[in-house]
Amino acid sequence: MEEQAAPPRIDSREAFADGVRWGFAAAMADGARSITCVDPSFELWPLDDAALLDALTTWLKLPQRRLILLAATFDEVPRRQPRFTGWRAHWAHAI
Repeated sequence: MEEQAAPPRIDSREAFADGVRWGFAAAMADGARSITCVDPSFELWPLDDAALLDALTTWLKLPQRRLILLAATFDEVPRRQPRFTGWRAHWAHAI
């Protein structure tokens, strides 16, 4: 197993986004078959980030991969994260 870089210190909105990216990268590098994310609304998550979506696409193409997103509401996701909304439609079977 590869040694992972330390998680970023979260002291700003951008640092939070970096932390989310780091978490996804660490889980994928460790060979996770399932990634579960929980947030009240996912409004501040960097789900529209093209590089993150590319990495998730590569990961979801592997056998038996599942991305689980739990939220109280997804109402703001289509407006705030349109790239993710379109991407998700193609991967609904794994999300």
